[in-house]
Amino acid sequence: MANAGEKYFDGNGGNGSLPLIGGVADTEPCRSGVVESHHAIEEESPSQSEGAEENPQVCVHFRYFDILLLTLRNAILNIVTLTMYRFWGRTRVRRYLWGHTSFAGDPLEYTGNGLELFGSFFVVLLVFFTPFISFQVLTDLFLAQNNPLLQIYTAVTICAFFFLFGVAAYRAQGYRLSRSDWRGIRLGLKGSSIEFGVLNLAYSFLSISTLLWTVPMQRLILANYLFGNIMFGDRPVRFRARLAPLYSRFIGTWFITLLGLLAVIWGVFWAIETVSGSDIQQILDNLSDFVLAPDTLGQYLIYGVILGGAFIALTVIIAISTAWYRAFEYRYFFSCLSFETLRFKLNVHPLSLIWLNVVNALIVYGTLGIARPVAQMRRFRYFITRLEVKGRFDFSVVGPSETPYPLIGEGLADFFEIGAV
Repeated sequence: MANAGEKYFDGNGGNGSLPLIGGVADTEPCRSGVVESHHAIEEESPSQSEGAEENPQVCVHFRYFDILLLTLRNAILNIVTLTMYRFWGRTRVRRYLWGHTSFAGDPLEYTGNGLELFGSFFVVLLVFFTPFISFQVLTDLFLAQNNPLLQIYTAVTICAFFFLFGVAAYRAQGYRLSRSDWRGIRLGLKGSSIEFGVLNLAYSFLSISTLLWTVPMQRLILANYLFGNIMFGDRPVRFRARLAPLYSRFIGTWFITLLGLLAVIWGVFWAIETVSGSDIQQILDNLSDFVLAPDTLGQYLIYGVILGGAFIALTVIIAISTAWYRAFEYRYFFSCLSFETLRFKLNVHPLSLIWLNVVNALIVYGTLGIARPVAQMRRFRYFITRLEVKGRFDFSVVGPSETPYPLIGEGLADFFEIGAV
């Protein structure tokens, strides 16, 4: 058992001092404030009732042929409607994925529709995008480059980006959860998208100012706020996690990435000096007199190949190092999740995560985005098939959800391309 004073982040947006075992508190304060006997608690526990289900599992029943048909249909209708069908196409993909995913033997249901997505997009187009473009045009026309007002406008725009990105992500999650049902029980998301946006803004700047050293703190704070506000019916999801395990992996990731960056920079300088026979400083000084002529074209093409190779090498290094950390983060976060007496485990590993992302990138970019539903299905299936649920619980005791039911919610996420599915 950990020390009694060890800090953790709980699912209510705060922190406490309960000891943790496997990321979940081994004790919990009595909500009523009355000490009850262990026998009485067992009699009232949904995990001990006759209708309790043990180790309910999540299963998927996708077929690639069905997804390919959906992809082809969506692509044709998007062309015919000048991409406006994408809202209804996205809804069809979600209904397929949800409907072919089962939990404890019963399928999920997606109740959203394309008109809601289109309405949200239209509202954001009028409220956010149009004013932003108007301000951008006015600043370009009337503000000189050295005008202090332009600098203020740039700073405000950067702050607005991080804030609205957080708002968009939270509202999108709230919308998707509110349209997800299982056995007639609706999921939902409490909390405030504005508060989540402020948290994302504050911790993003903190991470940038600390050379990314506070990224684990940022991700934990945001995960704590998001997971801690998820509801299944009238029952909350619990999330308790500590920061120390994340830093035990992040430190290695940070230094590996830094060493890789330094090695790539050194390799670029060495290659350019070797090819040109000149000192790198001399080459940089000559760039001010750059003239593309037949006698220099070959040399600059070689420089381009060297820089392209360096970019690919750095991308591979970052992908490997971050996948090592992200796989651990996924496993740890899910081990810190609980719902009543149920616990979760996600079997994600770095190599399989890298392979998933590489193949999905080839599918999306190789088809110019047409086969995006196939990539979404692969990602959806990847995580679902690696999810394990342990414990006993009687779901019949779960009451109806009272969480907000947003009429719109994904328009802003559409502009930021935050659409997981």
